Amino acid sequence: MSLPTEMRIEEITAILLHFGYRLVNIKGSYYHYEKPDRPFIIIPVHQKKVSKYYAGAIAQIISKELNLKLYEKKTIRIVFFGGHQ
Repeated sequence: MSLPTEMRIEEITAILLHFGYRLVNIKGSYYHYEKPDRPFIIIPVHQKKVSKYYAGAIAQIISKELNLKLYEKKTIRIVFFGGHQ
């Protein structure tokens, strides 16, 4: 599955929450997430959508935390948990 052009912020939030991050602030169109002993993640959101570049960055962060390889030949693979696919 290749990364869609955009993702909904609800999907990104669900993924981050599953991996232990929490939403700590929404300031304008920026969503701020944190996790103990990890840098803040700040995601710009426009019309409740996140660009594929930020979605890819989230996939990279999660893959590093899990020590997994989610990238293959410039294709970003994201595993969704819960009801989103």
